[in-house]
Amino acid sequence: MHWCETEDIDFIFGLAKNARLKDEIEAEMAQARAEQEQTGQPARRFRDFRYRTLKSWSGERRVVGKAEHLPGKANPRFVVTSFASERWPAQAL
Repeated sequence: MHWCETEDIDFIFGLAKNARLKDEIEAEMAQARAEQEQTGQPARRFRDFRYRTLKSWSGERRVVGKAEHLPGKANPRFVVTSFASERWPAQAL
């Protein structure tokens, strides 16, 4: 990511989930679960937030969390990106 930023290259990378990331989308996960239980269909919510790792990243970056609940299971996913939120809304990513 640092190289991409230095070279002025936009990026979007999948981000391994962890407890801190899951905490960021806890409310959206609850909403998706409630909707899925009510409709029986997969439900998704999206949230943009700023995030920094404890050790490896050089600074804060934009992360998009997808709070998804499928029948019988939660399926949270995350990406880190340099794309501006004004041009690329969370759900589009």
